[in-house]
Amino acid sequence: MCVGNYTVTATDTASCTAVYTVYVDTDSTATSPLQLIISTNNESLAGACDGVVDITVTGGVQPYTYAYSFGGTNTSTISTVCTGYHTIVVYDAFGDSISGLFIITSPTTTYDTYNYSDSTVTDTVFTAPIETCLIDFAYIDTAYISNTVFLGSDSLQLTWTVIDSSGMQLITTDYFISGLSSGVYTFSLSLFCGNKAIDNVFTLIDSYYVEPTSLGVDEFTEESITAYPNPFMDKLTLQVPSSMVGDQLKVIDIYGRVFLEKTIKFTKQTLQLSELANGPYFIVTDQYSIKVQKN
Repeated sequence: MCVGNYTVTATDTASCTAVYTVYVDTDSTATSPLQLIISTNNESLAGACDGVVDITVTGGVQPYTYAYSFGGTNTSTISTVCTGYHTIVVYDAFGDSISGLFIITSPTTTYDTYNYSDSTVTDTVFTAPIETCLIDFAYIDTAYISNTVFLGSDSLQLTWTVIDSSGMQLITTDYFISGLSSGVYTFSLSLFCGNKAIDNVFTLIDSYYVEPTSLGVDEFTEESITAYPNPFMDKLTLQVPSSMVGDQLKVIDIYGRVFLEKTIKFTKQTLQLSELANGPYFIVTDQYSIKVQKN
């Protein structure tokens, strides 16, 4: 029998059933498969090689062995990592392994919006690095989270808008947040281009106000909220799918203050927002969140 999860269903003569899931490893002491969580801190200065990677491993059979692509010591935390994209392979006591990819950047290869710089951040959230060669890392003009879709009680899907020398690019990726609750979260997105020898990594950072919904992933439509013009001056028009009619809508600033709250009555409606000060705001509904800018 191979390593992995197996489900066993037992049925008695009265047609009563019991279902059990077991994990089969090379050793009977393993109770679950290996899982990996990677957290990083970037270099303080370009070339400082003081980036930090912290590896959290669960499952398998301890002790674990850590093998980094750049060498390093056999430890879960290293604080002398240089800029670049790196791999980590973790082995348990019986040779089972799991691998991961992480990226370290410096201030010159990081774009941070510095949103909510005066607010208390609930948590900093990472996702797996994304490989893309469509974005010119050397000429990123702006980058921010432009849309949010809640996928359940502990995960959400973010759309990043990136504007570089060739125009606008959209990147959509999922984030897992244990104990997701209302508040400001800082999201990090690491990018790399394997076809480049230099300037091949970049990190985007944005802080975003999150207000969870009780809806699950099966209850969403494939449509989302659209706001235009964006940036706007006095009026903002919203286009929403019919499934959102009856939902609550809020206009929130970057400090979480609510300036407008109303029920969505039509699939297309215009908000009068001339009294708002210039700056970024969030349109938050029961299902979606989108960032807008008042000029």
